[in-house]
Amino acid sequence: MRHDPFRIAASIRNPSIKASIQTAYGILEYCRTSYGNSRARKSIRSTERFVTEVGRGTRIHPTAYVAPKGVRIGGECRIGPRAVVMGGSFIDDQVTIGPRSIVGSEGYVCKRCLTKVIPVVHVGGVQIRKRARIGGNCCIDKAVDSSNTVIGEETVLGDFIHVAHNARIGSRCWIDSNSMIAGYVKMGDEITIEANASISNRVEIGEHAAVLSGSVVTKNVDANQVVSGNFAVDRRKHEAYLAGRS
Repeated sequence: MRHDPFRIAASIRNPSIKASIQTAYGILEYCRTSYGNSRARKSIRSTERFVTEVGRGTRIHPTAYVAPKGVRIGGECRIGPRAVVMGGSFIDDQVTIGPRSIVGSEGYVCKRCLTKVIPVVHVGGVQIRKRARIGGNCCIDKAVDSSNTVIGEETVLGDFIHVAHNARIGSRCWIDSNSMIAGYVKMGDEITIEANASISNRVEIGEHAAVLSGSVVTKNVDANQVVSGNFAVDRRKHEAYLAGRS
């Protein structure tokens, strides 16, 4: 179990000792993060050496950008205007990526070291499975580690959706516009996420569940469960509670 030096320091009344503990931890974290980022950059260079491959029948808009190395795109895909596909992206057959969407961008994992905030270099990738559809202005971050952020087969994303690092979305899901899927979220198959919903870090959602519009989900959602609200609760139980009060 790792001890939090800032909690330890908070229990110490001597200000000089408290500052020394915080400074020592900051230096250690800075060195650890910098070393990890250095190794991560070397790992990225080694895994993205192969020349990008594009399958037969795939159409890439002239204004779109596909990294020259480290990308595999299957057949009969459509890459829209000004879309960006970065290295480490693996796109199966018949996938559609809408205008201005970004696949394989760096996520937002950071470390606070002394007076600096240092972004953690991501070494993973993104896998988009067959017949998935990504709307316009979406952002799908690559994984922090050597795994992939996954968009399942035949899953549909609306516009302005952010899928963070290491999220795994199942097959035939529907995620409506302006929704946010945080890091390490796990979603089963055939899940509905309505517009403007936010799914918090590491939440798991069971198959056939539904998250209604504007919900903020901070706890796991069971299979077939319908949740709504901020913070999201079981919709049927909430309606029964309200009916009992009336």
